[in-house]
Amino acid sequence: VSFECADLSGADLEGANLSGAIFSRAVLENANMKRCNFENPATGKGADFGGTNLNGVQLEDSILVKANLRVASLRGANLKNCN
Repeated sequence: VSFECADLSGADLEGANLSGAIFSRAVLENANMKRCNFENPATGKGADFGGTNLNGVQLEDSILVKANLRVASLRGANLKNCN
């Protein structure tokens, strides 16, 4: 699934299975993404957050294994208990 360049500011995606999703250059500021799964075991890849605005995003208890967070902005993000 591709959310490339999408504005998902404040979106409530809690608990969603977003394995391998593409979020590059998207805006996810203040989104609720607690308990989400971003890992795709079939491909061995994680979600692509390259260049994404993740300021204030809630990622508590999410699976970020192999996620691409290069050049992502994580100011004020909650990454508690992520793996």
